[in-house]
Amino acid sequence: MKMGCRIDPDLQAFFEEGSTIYAHPVAVACGRICRARTAPELLDSTLRAGEILTRYLAGIALCSFACRQEEMICELTTSLNGSLAWGRFLQLIQEVSRAKVTHPAGPYLNAGFGPRRGSKQGPTEEALIALLEIRNQLGHELNTITGAVAQSVLDTRRPFLLLKQALRGVKALIESPLFLIEAQELEDGKILATTLLLMGESFDPPPRTLVLQSGIRKKWQVYLALNDQAINLWPFLLWHLVESRQNYRLFFIDVVDPNRVVYKSLSGDRYETSRDLGETLQALLCGEHRESEMLVLEEGETLGRFWRIEQDKRLAAVRSVGEEIPWQALDDSTVEWFAARLDSEAQVSSREVIREKLLDGRTRIDADEAIQLILLLGKPGEVKKLCRRPILDLRARKSETSRWDERELVENDNLLGALRRAVAFLCRHLNNEELAVENLSSTAGTPDYIAVREALVNLFIHQDYKDASAPGQITIERNYTELFNPGFSLVDERGLQEGNKSQSRNPLIARAFRLLGFAELAGSGIRALREAWAREKRRPPEVFSDRKANNFTVRLDWRPVEENIDAFFKEKLGVFGQDGGSSSTWAVGSFSQARRRTHS
Repeated sequence: MKMGCRIDPDLQAFFEEGSTIYAHPVAVACGRICRARTAPELLDSTLRAGEILTRYLAGIALCSFACRQEEMICELTTSLNGSLAWGRFLQLIQEVSRAKVTHPAGPYLNAGFGPRRGSKQGPTEEALIALLEIRNQLGHELNTITGAVAQSVLDTRRPFLLLKQALRGVKALIESPLFLIEAQELEDGKILATTLLLMGESFDPPPRTLVLQSGIRKKWQVYLALNDQAINLWPFLLWHLVESRQNYRLFFIDVVDPNRVVYKSLSGDRYETSRDLGETLQALLCGEHRESEMLVLEEGETLGRFWRIEQDKRLAAVRSVGEEIPWQALDDSTVEWFAARLDSEAQVSSREVIREKLLDGRTRIDADEAIQLILLLGKPGEVKKLCRRPILDLRARKSETSRWDERELVENDNLLGALRRAVAFLCRHLNNEELAVENLSSTAGTPDYIAVREALVNLFIHQDYKDASAPGQITIERNYTELFNPGFSLVDERGLQEGNKSQSRNPLIARAFRLLGFAELAGSGIRALREAWAREKRRPPEVFSDRKANNFTVRLDWRPVEENIDAFFKEKLGVFGQDGGSSSTWAVGSFSQARRRTHS
C-alpha cells in the first residue's frame, strides 16, 4: 500500500484476488481498498467494504428466506423503512440466519453467522459487528478524519483484518455467481440465454451465451446462482442505467418512504422510483413466499461450475501478471486524442483521464478489458497480435464492372484510427460532408448522415474481433451501401426492430464510443436508422443476423420506394403497380433469403 499505509503484501494480494472473483459489489469494495493511497482512504474504504458486504448479504438473506421450503407464513420483525442504516441490514441477516426454516442460502449464511465453539456468533457476524462499532465511534463523515487519527485506528483496531475475517466466513456465498439474463430465445430446441456474469470489479461485463435446460422467469433482474437454483434478488438489487456514466450500474435499496423508494449505486448515483417496489419489499418481510428457479446448463452443468473454471483463469492471471492496465501497448497519440475528447480541460495526465472516465478509477483491469483497450487505443503491432485479420475492408464501385473504383484494407491501425479512415472513405464516395469523426457526436442531421452513423458505429462496437474468418466490410455500390461484420446480433430480430437494449459484445469499446458521443445507450441505433430511411421514403434498410455463420449485415438502399415498385411490377407484370406495401415486402424478403442461402 502506498504512502505509508500499513498493510502487508499477503493482505494486499487477498483483496486484489477478491476484486477479481467476488460478486460485483464486494469485488468493487475490495478494489477500492487496494487503491487507497493514504491512511484515511484505507480506513474509509475498509469500513465501506464492511457495509457493502452487509447490504449484499442482507439482500441474499431476505430473498432466499422468501424461497424457504416451509410454506407457512414466517414474518420477520426487522423493519426496512426510512433511511436504511448499516445496522438495520445486519439485524436482518441475523434474524434470517437464526430462523428455523430451510432456504437455499441457509447453509452459506450459517458458515458466517452460525455459532461456533466458544462463541455465540459466527466469524462474519463477529467481524461485521466490530467494524460497525468502529464506524459508529468515528462517525459517518470519515473524510474529515486526520491522517494521524486514521493511522492510529488502523494500527490498534486492524479493521482490514476484521474485514478479511468477515469475507472468509461467507467465502462460498460471495464467490457464487451473481448474474442477469438479457435475452432468451429458442433455437434448434435449445434455450439460448444472453447472460451478464456480475463477478469481479468491472462495471462493463461482457455478455455470454449460455444454453439453459429451462428459462429464467425475469429478464433484466439480478439473480444469485446456488448449486442448481437461482434466487431473484429483486427488488433489493436493481441493474439500472446511469446516463452520466454511459453504462449500467448495480443499485442497492437505500431509502423506503411511504411515497417513494430510493436506490443508490456503489458509485453514489441515486435512482428514485414509486412506492410499489417498497410494497414488494414489505411483503417479503411479512412472509410472502417466492419460488426459487431451477438453473441448469446443458449436459447438467451448473452455473457455479461454469464460473469456477473462469474464476481459476482470473486468479491465474492476477497471480502471474497482475492484470495491470497495458499502457505500454497503447499508442501515445491516440491516447492523447481520446483523453482530450473525454476532458479537454483536465489538469491531469491523459492516462489519468482515461483511468477515471473509462475505467472508473481502477488501476487494474481483467484480460477481456485489456484486449478491448488495446484494440481501441493500441499500437498497430499490438492490435495485429490480437486481431488476426484486417480490421476493415473498404470497397467502392459505382458501375456494373467487376473492378472496384477504390479498395482500402485497414490492417495497421487501432479502432479509432480505423474509424477515421472509414469515415473519410464514406465521405469521399457518398459525397456527405456531415461525415467526419469530429461530427459523429451529433445525433441530428440528414437521414443519410444518421443512417450511416448508426450503421458504422454498430459495426465497430458489436464486431467479434476474435473471429478471424473475415474483416469488417463496407461496400459502396451505385444503389446501396452494405456494412458487414463478424459477430451475430445479441438481440433477436424483433428486438432489433423495436430497439431493445443489450450489452455490447465489447462493452468497454462501446462505452468509449458512448463517452465520445458517437453512440447512445438505449439500443435505438437500428430503430433510428429505419426511421431516418422512412422519412426519405426509401426502401427499408435490410438487417440480417446469422448466429451459425456468426455475422451481421446492414444494407442501405438509396433508391426511393416508388422506383422499386415500378421495377417490381414491370418485371413481374409488365404494368405499373399500385400497392407499394407488397413490393417493398417482396424486396425485403428476397434480400434476406439470398443472405440465408449465402451463409448456410
